[in-house]
Amino acid sequence: MTENDPERLQKLDARLKAARERIEGGSGADRQQSAADSKLAAAGWRMSLELVVGIVFGLGLGWLVDFSLGTKPWFMIIFMFLGLAAGILNIMRTARDIQRHQR
Repeated sequence: MTENDPERLQKLDARLKAARERIEGGSGADRQQSAADSKLAAAGWRMSLELVVGIVFGLGLGWLVDFSLGTKPWFMIIFMFLGLAAGILNIMRTARDIQRHQR
């Protein structure tokens, strides 16, 4: 081993730290903001998915009732609106929870 090994190790350590900071995005505040943005984006996807699932579930249930009773399309329309209402209520509940956690 040579005498320059500790110096080379310090230079390598400095380069590794700089690369780590570049990859991780710099300061902790930037990472916290990015995490908050990711949570809001996930909540947006969840809300849109809940709305679509509510409508599709209502349509499917209404179709099954109409098929079994022979009353096409009345129950399908009724259950579609009920699914829409349920989806909107879930969206409002999720939005309220997000606002509560941001305060």
